[in-house]
Amino acid sequence: MRIGFIGLGSMGQGMALNLRRAGYDLVVHDLNRASGAALEEAGATWAASAAELADSTDAVFTSLPGPVEMQQVGVGDGGLLSALKPGSAWFDLTTNSPTVVRAVHATCREHGVELFDAPVSGGPKGARSGKLAIYVGGDREAFDRVGGVLDAIGDQVLYVGEIGAGNTAKLVHNCASMTIRSAIAEVFTMGVKAGVEPGPLWHAMRQGAIGRARTFDRVGDRYLQAQTPTRPGDDMSTADAADVKTTGRRIMNELMGDGYVEKKDGNRNSFNDVIQDYSEEVCFGRVWARDGIDRKTRSIVNLAMLTALGRPAQLAHHVEGAIRNGCTVAEIKEVLLQTAVYCGLPAAGEAFKVAEGVLRADGHLD
Repeated sequence: MRIGFIGLGSMGQGMALNLRRAGYDLVVHDLNRASGAALEEAGATWAASAAELADSTDAVFTSLPGPVEMQQVGVGDGGLLSALKPGSAWFDLTTNSPTVVRAVHATCREHGVELFDAPVSGGPKGARSGKLAIYVGGDREAFDRVGGVLDAIGDQVLYVGEIGAGNTAKLVHNCASMTIRSAIAEVFTMGVKAGVEPGPLWHAMRQGAIGRARTFDRVGDRYLQAQTPTRPGDDMSTADAADVKTTGRRIMNELMGDGYVEKKDGNRNSFNDVIQDYSEEVCFGRVWARDGIDRKTRSIVNLAMLTALGRPAQLAHHVEGAIRNGCTVAEIKEVLLQTAVYCGLPAAGEAFKVAEGVLRADGHLD
């Protein structure tokens, strides 16, 4: 597949480079000729205009400042639709107006071109690293046929619904983000004015139940009681899946901490999300949520098992979790020592090193 990319700014540059690194034959264009230099060095071809680019490609990406620019590039004089072949796909990555993309989509249909509104979330850093959420609106059958190309630029490719749904989701996300940040700024200012030092106050906020959770972890079950499966193959239906997943995310954050959750989310992609979901729903949402034994006891069991299995990376996270669940340093030491009786000194010795490093770094050892 030969792909065209228009708009090589702070977002587009990184996404276009990732398409090239994924092995796609790439043609690029931008108003600023110099912005194509790095991509040409990577093997991309420069096009002198949008029409020239469209004439030589099977699919086109646009990453532009806004609705006006998207319309000019797409349906203006000498724009994409003057040269795109019937059967081509156009992925507009611009944060756009749902009304505008629906109107342009109707025009595209007349030319046999399939338009997807596919705004992204993750900023320039995410564009460079490929850690982007992509909210896609458009025909589902067409998306299933050609949407795989988006995996080259994002690790969370999310089909949301018909055309315009992608930008609706992005705007809802952005509105929630700005509202939450404004609220935090106001209450934080209130706390500082009340006489609390900013550093300790911020730490206190971050360690509370809401502060430790990802923004939406604790609210999903209040809004999604009748939620149906969102992907083909989901084997839990209605409120059960949403409730268990929400509970699992909350417990995972409480037990393992922000660092573990952020790393786990950073490693998530369209291939491994099924096993990621499984661990959250089954391990944390079902087993850790059970009333059979308390969390402290579960932590002790995990420390022993991970020592026996020789899994130091996971052990480090569960040492932190054990402290959160009420285990003392002395109890952790005794668990590891007891494990040595059955697992031998090599396994237990490595576990002691890992646990000591974590406890010392967290200030639990002198």
